[in-house]
Amino acid sequence: HAFTQMKAFYQEHAKGPEHYAASVVLDSNAGDLGEASGAPRILTATFPSPMQACLPEESQRVPFRIVLPQSEPWAVVVICGGTADETFIYRQKAFAEPLRNSGVASLLPMPPFYGARRRKGQYMCFLSSLSDMVLQCYAESVEAIALLDWARVRYPK
Repeated sequence: HAFTQMKAFYQEHAKGPEHYAASVVLDSNAGDLGEASGAPRILTATFPSPMQACLPEESQRVPFRIVLPQSEPWAVVVICGGTADETFIYRQKAFAEPLRNSGVASLLPMPPFYGARRRKGQYMCFLSSLSDMVLQCYAESVEAIALLDWARVRYPK
């Protein structure tokens, strides 16, 4: 089943970035992605995981944080979460904010099975099986590619 989802993702991805870019939805109170008024912006958004058919219901939507510089970014990076990273705080403070000061935008997705995407009944960040870990790693990689598709459409330069 996961292989079928992988194949479908890569077939859609090969058509161009527009398909997955359209699925990203900014939160209603997220603010504007346009030119800033001189202040750095930190926004939140979500999108459906391209691997949602393989994930439990709680993990099917991908919440992520967007850390934008004061002006149009010259580059965009995705900073994926590490093992047991259930918040955005460390990635934001250690990586995204210093990059923002250099004019780089950062996208920080929440990994499957962590934080708001934790499976019902799951104890803390502990995954129940090796197959969950493999699925987590693969889904996070595919989701990062989808975020890069969104960034290619949003920031074409």
